Amino acid sequence: MTNTSLKGHQKKPKAQVKVPEARTMALQILLQIEKNEAYANIALDAAFQKWPASKQERAFCTELVYGTVRHQLTLDWIAGIFLNRGNTEDLTPAIRNILRMAFYQLHFMHYQPEAAVVDEAVKLALRFGHSGVSKLVNAVLRSYLRNPEKVVYPSVEAEPAKYLSIRYSHPSWLVERWLNRFGFETTARLCDFNNGPAPVCIRVNTLRCSREELIERLLAEQVVVAQSLLVPEGLTISGFNRIESLPSHRDGWFIVQDESSMIVGHAVAPKPGETIIDLCGAPGGKATHLAQLMHNEGQIISVDLHEQRTRLIQENASRLGVRIIATVAGDALNFRMPADGGAADAVLLDAPCTGTGVIRRRADSRWRRMPRDISELADLQYRLLEQAATLVEQGGRLVYSTCSLEPEENHLLIERFLKQHQEFRPADLSGLLSARLQSSAGADNLGRPEHQGLQGPGFFYLLPWVHNTDGFFICRMERVV
Repeated sequence: MTNTSLKGHQKKPKAQVKVPEARTMALQILLQIEKNEAYANIALDAAFQKWPASKQERAFCTELVYGTVRHQLTLDWIAGIFLNRGNTEDLTPAIRNILRMAFYQLHFMHYQPEAAVVDEAVKLALRFGHSGVSKLVNAVLRSYLRNPEKVVYPSVEAEPAKYLSIRYSHPSWLVERWLNRFGFETTARLCDFNNGPAPVCIRVNTLRCSREELIERLLAEQVVVAQSLLVPEGLTISGFNRIESLPSHRDGWFIVQDESSMIVGHAVAPKPGETIIDLCGAPGGKATHLAQLMHNEGQIISVDLHEQRTRLIQENASRLGVRIIATVAGDALNFRMPADGGAADAVLLDAPCTGTGVIRRRADSRWRRMPRDISELADLQYRLLEQAATLVEQGGRLVYSTCSLEPEENHLLIERFLKQHQEFRPADLSGLLSARLQSSAGADNLGRPEHQGLQGPGFFYLLPWVHNTDGFFICRMERVV
């Protein structure tokens, strides 16, 4: 991270500047994300396992990392205004991210005292750069504090896509897609939602306890708890340090899972004694939920491409006390039932996708996707769906889900599948929809023109700006022949 001195051209040693651990750790994680394409959540978790920090320090570091990554495009826009026609791309990764972190604290967190933000950014620039760039960082940040009114976004009227892209820090290609589909107001709401904090949702392990028993135990562990309005086994929690440190988690009383993902399990509607196949199954959240709904009776075969990911399924099943999951490491496109296994009562295909419905939860995912990913993934999804269909017995159920909002990956793909596979028909999901979703969405909201096509025979979308969940697509079909 520092330049190596050449023999015969000795540089003065850099000043050893002490800076708060949280900002240093956040910067190092941001550099891993930018230079090594590390995932923000994995890099944070790895850092926290080695870093003996307080709950407050961890929370501040997490806020800095996720906030800086989420608002990256906006922060670069602001920095560019005060770089005297310069560009953050002309800076080293370290100095670029030091400025991003500082502007995030000043512009979005409204951190006080402001002088402390500038001072710590200058110290970081001296540590990860040299005195010249530390002076640049100081000048840029102080210029912003003197003239915050200079921060002006592109014109809404003249350049609506550019305005939304810069204002809400989303890739322009994705904003343009959503504008064409949802219109300006809804796209703005979706982008704003994606920049908000994602709650920690958990699923009660009803094989070990009731929701009421878990709530009582979590409260005793000094955790703040709220009940889900969408799923009977769902809770949201906050006020803890690391989730793995909670005794209730170690004892297998719950697993982390978003409400929309839990609804997928209810769409499968498994019964005790059935045989269920979960394709693309890691890390096992949906498979273990199916086992709960089956009261640990029957058989679940969970398939994943990578051996190490099937171990995650096994670890989660073991911790939760699930006994009916068998894992298979291999390509789902080539999976066949055992010779004596017959066909499955239900198959769940939670397909790999662009993840445009879970941008709030995966802060860095917006910068990893490109337009071509949609068509490439849609091709893979269709092939996986055709393979899944071969595993369903007559009268059985085929459930397809993604955490994408893009039609090519979802209802357009299902329309194509049903036209070419008349042995399947859409299954009624109205009971599931009305019982758990309509009350939160409101009929008037779902009936708005921009929401047309987001609910149809056998499928529906979970909309982040309507249902306040991760964005999901869920479809259930039945094999009639």
